[in-house]
Amino acid sequence: MNAEQILALYETNGLDVDEIVAATGMEIEVVRGFLRGASALYRARVERGAEADVTRDEATEMIQVVKEIARDKTKAPRDRLRAAIYARDEHFGRNDAKSRALGGTMVQNNFVTINNRLREIKELRQQRIRARAREAIEIETNEVNTRNSTARAERA
Repeated sequence: MNAEQILALYETNGLDVDEIVAATGMEIEVVRGFLRGASALYRARVERGAEADVTRDEATEMIQVVKEIARDKTKAPRDRLRAAIYARDEHFGRNDAKSRALGGTMVQNNFVTINNRLREIKELRQQRIRARAREAIEIETNEVNTRNSTARAERA
């Protein structure tokens, strides 16, 4: 599963993070981290603590308003320039600075590697926990055996 598919599952298909984890078998931390870096919609939902309150149609309408401001000759040149730059950058997907900061190709190429490494770390942690539990049982068993041997020796 590649980055575009994860993003599509969230933004286009409307799956939540838990459903994406179930569908892909990826670690939840990796899915959340990827969406935090690649999806402005996810960040908006997390920051607001709820669903985004702007639909796609409303967002398109808002861009049309920005374009109208850029074309309106009665507006100040500074405002028109800012609106034009914003509309152009929005068209090319440049307004989402947070996803740009991560570098889209790095995220696409490395999130699977990160997921695999996280699984390895969790497995190593589980192995250590099991090994410590076995050691504790062995130490306790040895202590009990030593006490029993000492008690037998004293009786004899």
